[in-house]
Parts: sequence; C-alpha cells; structure tokens
Amino acid sequence: MKKLWFALLLVLILAQCSEDDSKSKTTCRLVRQKYASIEYYDNGQVFAIRQLDADNEPVENGTRREFEFEDGKLVRIDERNGDELSRYFLFEYSLNQIIQKEYFDEDPDVDYIVTYSLDEKGQIIQKVNESVNSPGYSFTQSYQNEAGNVVRVITTSDEDQLNFNQEFEFDSKRNPNAITGFEMYFVDDIFSYRTQNSNNILKSTTTYEGEEPRVSTYSYTYDSQGYAIEMFANGGPDRVWFYDFECK
Repeated sequence: MKKLWFALLLVLILAQCSEDDSKSKTTCRLVRQKYASIEYYDNGQVFAIRQLDADNEPVENGTRREFEFEDGKLVRIDERNGDELSRYFLFEYSLNQIIQKEYFDEDPDVDYIVTYSLDEKGQIIQKVNESVNSPGYSFTQSYQNEAGNVVRVITTSDEDQLNFNQEFEFDSKRNPNAITGFEMYFVDDIFSYRTQNSNNILKSTTTYEGEEPRVSTYSYTYDSQGYAIEMFANGGPDRVWFYDFECK
C-alpha cells in the first residue's frame, strides 16, 4: 500500500513539474498597446510599429517606425509619416555605452544625441541628452537600480525646470515594456527606465526643488503569464493604457 501511495505521489509531482515547465517555456510577444501595433520578423525581433487611433485602428498616413538589426543589436530606426521619411535613428555600441543619434529627413548631419552609460550587467545607469543644433541644451538622468528595477531617477540640467527627482515603487509582476528592451512607442529616447524594469510601477513620486512632491499611483490587471494587460491611474475606473500579447 505504501508503495502504491508513493507511486501516486510521484506521478502527481511529475505532472506538476511538467505543467510548470510548460508555463516556463511559454513565450509571449507584445503585438499591440494603446496607440501602436507591433510587427515582428520571423526570428522574433521587432520589424515595425504602426500608429493607431483611439479606436485601435491604423491612422491613415500615420507614423510608422521600421527597425533594423545587426548581430542581434538594434542599429537603425526609420520613422515615416505615410511613405515619407521624417527622421531616423542610428545606434553605436561599445563595452559600456550605447550612443543614439537622431537625424531629420535625409539630412546627413546629426541633430540630437543620447548617450546611455551601462553597468557591468548591461543596465542603464546614466543617460545624457544633447541637442547639436541648440548648443547648451542638454540634460542628464542618473538611474539607481535595485532588484531589476530603476527605483530612482535624478534629472539635472542648466534649466531649472529640468531639475527633479523621481522615486518608484513596484509590483512583483512582469513588465510588458521589458519584452523588447526598448520603447514600443513614438518617443525620442529609445531606451529608458521603463524598458529595463522587470516589474510594473505602482507609485511614482516626482519632486522639483522648492515644491511639494507630486505622487501618482497605478494599478493593473494581469494575464495568466503574469504580464500587466491594463493600467489604471490614481484610483480611477478607466484604464489609461493596455497591452495585448500573443503567447505560445
């Protein structure tokens, strides 16, 4: 009888392990979020993002970004409005830096440079934004990383309105923005603290010098894989962002 119970117990344990292994092997990719749909190459790397309207329909002659990779690294993004190239980004890599250069139209002269400094784990610890066409305009962000998340960002600049601190608290669930490792929306900084956080921000506290802290709170609903699929802000009933996945 003891042998029978042991055999049954072993079967249950193996079945549970098999189920857990199946979950762990499930891969998901982000295919849509608010205002953007995402397409992929056959190898799973991002091919393009397209602008969507408030009804999640493609915008006629809307913004589109196309991604180009070499040896697994992002090296170029073309941004088009309709069929017209409006600007493009080039990326250079070294041991502890990523340099992002922004160009407008077909102009061969760089307009804007973002330099990302990385630690030994490849996480961003500092970001410097510099305008080439507006000398003197620049700002620096320093990141404090803890347990896979950026818990503090310090922004400094010659401009008073760009001097502020941000502190973050997180949930324990999976961050959709970390799937690709770079922004899947039409922003200027392709890499950011949002894309390297393992988890989702629950609370953000922003403090400008001489002012009271500004606090924002967030809540989420999650799918069966633990990814956030809806985001709500400051206790409001309406979602402010959403994510759609394909998992297999």
